[in-house]
This record gives sequence, C-alpha cells and structure tokens, in this order.
Amino acid sequence: MATFAAVELMLSLLFSFFLQWNTAWSQAVYWPNQPIYGAPANPPLTDYQKTFFPRVIMDAVSLARHAVLHWPCDPANDDLFKRYFDPTDAVFANNIFRAVANVPFDLDLNDNDVLAKLTSDPFSYNPRFKNLNIQFLEDNPRLKPENGGPGIPTENCQVLTAEGRTQIGYTRNIKDSDLALISICKEFFSYLPMLDDVINPPRWAIDPNKDQSDPKNPQYYDGYHCDNLGDTDSAWMRTTAWVMLHECLHAVGLFRDVPNYDATIPTGWEYNHFEGTLPHILTDFWPLEYGGITPKPPLNGYGGWNAMLINQLHPINADSIKFKAIYNVDNYVAYASSSYFSTKCNREFRAPSEEQDWGKSPRHLPQDPFSSQ
Repeated sequence: MATFAAVELMLSLLFSFFLQWNTAWSQAVYWPNQPIYGAPANPPLTDYQKTFFPRVIMDAVSLARHAVLHWPCDPANDDLFKRYFDPTDAVFANNIFRAVANVPFDLDLNDNDVLAKLTSDPFSYNPRFKNLNIQFLEDNPRLKPENGGPGIPTENCQVLTAEGRTQIGYTRNIKDSDLALISICKEFFSYLPMLDDVINPPRWAIDPNKDQSDPKNPQYYDGYHCDNLGDTDSAWMRTTAWVMLHECLHAVGLFRDVPNYDATIPTGWEYNHFEGTLPHILTDFWPLEYGGITPKPPLNGYGGWNAMLINQLHPINADSIKFKAIYNVDNYVAYASSSYFSTKCNREFRAPSEEQDWGKSPRHLPQDPFSSQ
C-alpha cells in the first residue's frame, strides 16, 4: 500500500480544506455532488447551527476515506480487519468504502503520484450521493404519503424507545428508484458528540471531578480525548459520524457501481407492510427467533461487540439467511471508526473481550447546539 507518510500528508490536506470551511460559519459552501439536506423552517436556525449539517456528512465520508487510505496490505494478517470481516471479502468491503469515499474502484493507491493527484483534488462526493435526501432534526417530510413517500414508520423521531429517547436516525429506500430518504432526529446531536469533539475536546468536555491543577493539561470526561478512550474498541467511539455513515450505508443507490454488489448482498429490507421487501440492501442483523425463545448473542447488528460476533459466528437472521459480516452495516462502521481512532491516537485498540468491555460506562452528553430549538 501507499507509504504511511504519504497517506498522512493526504489526510492532513483534506482536513485542512474542511477546517478552512468550518471556520467561515456564515459562508455558504457547495461541495460537488453533495446530498440534498434540510431542516425544519421553524424555529429559524442560526448560521452557526446550520454548519453542523454538512459537517457531519463530511465526517461520515472522512471515516470511509480514512478506511480506504489506511487499508491493510494483507487483510488476512491484520487483527483489526479480521475482527470485523472475513479476509476473503476484503476486496468487496474495500469497494464499499471507496463508493462512500468517492475513490475510484480501480485507483492504485500504491502509486504516490496517484495519491498526490487525489490530494490536490478538492473535496467532492460520489455523484450517487445526489440520490440521498437527508432531513435533520425531524422525520423526513418526503416520507409522507401526500409527498409520494411510503409513510413515516412506527419507530420514528417522535416515538420513545425502550431507553426513553427517540430514534437517533433511520433510512428508507424508495421503491423503483435510487432515492434514499434519511431522517436524522433531534436526539442525534444531544446524545452523540461530533467526531472532532472526541479527538480535540472542547471546554464543555472538561471533567470538574478530575484533577484540574494544570491548566495547560485539562482532564476530560471518559470518552473524550485519546487518553480517555480505554484500550479496546468501545461505545466511546460512537459519534455523530458513526451514525451518519451507518445511515448512508443503508442507501442502496450509493452502491449501484460496486462490482458484484447485487450478487454479493442477498439481504433485503421491508419497504412497507403491504409491498414486500426491497432486495440487495446492507442491513442491520436481526436474529431468527424460535417459538419466542430469546436468541443467543448477537442479539442484533448494532455496535462493535455484535459486529464482531456476527463475523465470528455467521448467525441466522430473521429471514433465515446465514449472515455474513459484509451484510451488516455496523461491521463497516466499527472497522472504520477503530481504524480512525487508532491513527489519531497513535495506538491500536484491542478487541473487546466481553459485551461490558464494549459498552463502557455512559459518556457525558455533549453540548447540544440545538438545545434551544
């Protein structure tokens, strides 16, 4: 693969583009092929609040791009890759990340000249991102039947889950089209920190219960800053970028160009209660239940712990399909996030040894930029 120094140079330049944009809060910037996104018109949002929407989409793409640029030379001998994928599926998994990251499938990243060219190009989205319609802070209005949609699902941005909060986000692919409607609920920003808030914590992440005697070395809440992420992959790696990448991976229209996609992905998704299932969609694992008996782990496809078990066990899902890691969305997201934090923190994170190892203690909630809405 490309040299580590070359990859790091490329990433630093790419993120410099982002940072230059991010400081110009009131300046409207359009990135080529960016998805359509919006938010409720009332109450009106400030220019500062509006910047969070393109920023979190870019963060999700950045996770995928990082995974591509730090791809292991030999996946069969890479502990992180084997944690979440079967090495025989490495080419397919790499192509999924390339589709999200807008890196051509046939581009040779061993060539430093190619890397230099890729570095010099401005940030842009895969043209198929234009098939995404993302609504922030509420259910996507295009889901409503009067707007031609299949209807807002029962589990939506208004209904409380068993944990006492609403959904964070969800995606619905539209039948007979490449359009995907993504809803990012208001809980999203109050429950999960932004990607950069974990690596470079803001002042609100300083823990008053820790030793703050050195003002030049503030101590942050667990789950913020590389020093407080533990030694294993964990829920402390979950960010807004994690969830946004998760939802994008459900959008089947993004992957029409991936070689052998339909032949590789047998899993589908219920369109609505009356019109059957849409085929060939990266899904979230749900187990097959026998006579109401609680199934053995993994209990679902969410999070790194369950993703790791799916890769190890190939469990049977609710459609009686022997489930592979490449079918499950969070296998991609857990891999990309661990790879990202390993690079940023300059250390490898081990596999969680038990579910509690993944879960950790609840992280201090982030400062919600939309709390007044």
